[in-house]
Amino acid sequence: MKILAMFAAALTALSLLGDEPAEPAEVTAKIGKFEIRAGEYIGGVGDDGTHAGMHLPFLRAFVVLRHPGERSAIVNMGVNGSSASSSIVRITKELDLVPCHRVLVAFGINEVEGSLFPLKDAGKRLVERDLAEYEQSLRKIVAEAKKRGAEVALMSPVPFDEYAPGDNRQEGRNAIALAGCAEVAEKVAKEEKLMFIDIHGPISKLLAGNPNLGLFMDDRIHPGVKGSLAVMREIVVQCGESPEIADVTVDTLSGEVTGSGASVAGMQKTEDGVSFSYRPESLPFPVTNSYKVLDKIVPMTDSLNLEKLHILGLEEGEYELLAGNTLLGKFTSRQLEAGVNLALLDTPNARRAMQVLELAIEQHRVAQKIRRCVQVYSIVQQLGAKPEDDDAAEKVIKTWLGGFRRTASQESYEAHLRMFDEYREWSPDFAKYVKKSNEIYAEMWKLAVPQEYVIVARRCGKF
Repeated sequence: MKILAMFAAALTALSLLGDEPAEPAEVTAKIGKFEIRAGEYIGGVGDDGTHAGMHLPFLRAFVVLRHPGERSAIVNMGVNGSSASSSIVRITKELDLVPCHRVLVAFGINEVEGSLFPLKDAGKRLVERDLAEYEQSLRKIVAEAKKRGAEVALMSPVPFDEYAPGDNRQEGRNAIALAGCAEVAEKVAKEEKLMFIDIHGPISKLLAGNPNLGLFMDDRIHPGVKGSLAVMREIVVQCGESPEIADVTVDTLSGEVTGSGASVAGMQKTEDGVSFSYRPESLPFPVTNSYKVLDKIVPMTDSLNLEKLHILGLEEGEYELLAGNTLLGKFTSRQLEAGVNLALLDTPNARRAMQVLELAIEQHRVAQKIRRCVQVYSIVQQLGAKPEDDDAAEKVIKTWLGGFRRTASQESYEAHLRMFDEYREWSPDFAKYVKKSNEIYAEMWKLAVPQEYVIVARRCGKF
């Protein structure tokens, strides 16, 4: 079976997991301005930043955690080294086969040749030429997606890190070329009446203000873990997603429970405190070490992760707050009254959320193999051979590499050698990788269901 057709068939199977419909059902939730429907596919279309970008598994985990039970799927449709113009045919074919109901389009890093920087007069004219082609290509991609019934959002490109100290800064590549791509993407979005998500502007400011934080990898092109978290946060915030998981107040004097986002039952007041069962409607985003570092300069928690629990009416003093038998921390009665953010503590649901994130990262690794197979399969087709014919595919690959080697740098040539070697290694097991990806998604959906647990506030020193 052809790889792209196999990919589409596997995605149809994914939508049917757990008896969910293959076509989107009624609107059941929202991630800000994006409506989420059960069984819906959101396609991430783009270049290196989508193919390998860690913001995608972070976003995938966020959507699953914040909207448990919806079974929507974010599909990686990016290809390393691609540009908007070189992707039109591939994207059209994929959208014909993959039923994406909405599409996030993000290109930029490969639109303007990096060797032009620092810029000279001739380079500036070439940038203008490339940006004009970029605009035309974006409009064609938008038109093709709309033809297939997809709702489209345009994202400005992830910046090039010309701010961190060291070699290969290519000054101007970000501030001129990629800033130009961002302006073009915003212009097209406005004229086509599409949602626009600006990644370039906020992340450029973050890089410029924190050049030594290691937000990007050494190649200055790909965000590292902290940079990817920052990109994911921008997407979520600009989509209008609420940071609130829950905000609940338990009054131990009146027995009244108020608020939203969680249920409280079985409250029992004792001599040294209070206990009750607690169940939120969704799960927090995991607080990793990178999250903690980033939270000092970017409001991660205030933007994504507010699960407030207020306990009123306790005698003045210090209390242990426990989830079952696990100590979450010690707080004064005034702190408990003001509210404790459970999203930042080691609750049973926070541990489940961490498992979901780990699965999202594992699924991303599997997706890299899937995307590499799709990438080379498409390249072989473009070179005029049938990918199913191993001999013909090998012949056109070797011919192409021979020509590429004469003009490419050694580093680039070796990268392309690895790309084709990976295809040879992974393509025979393509169906297994797609099956594995589906199984991981099913486990993520299962784990994202919030669990009820007992919360105890116990006066310190009393047993």
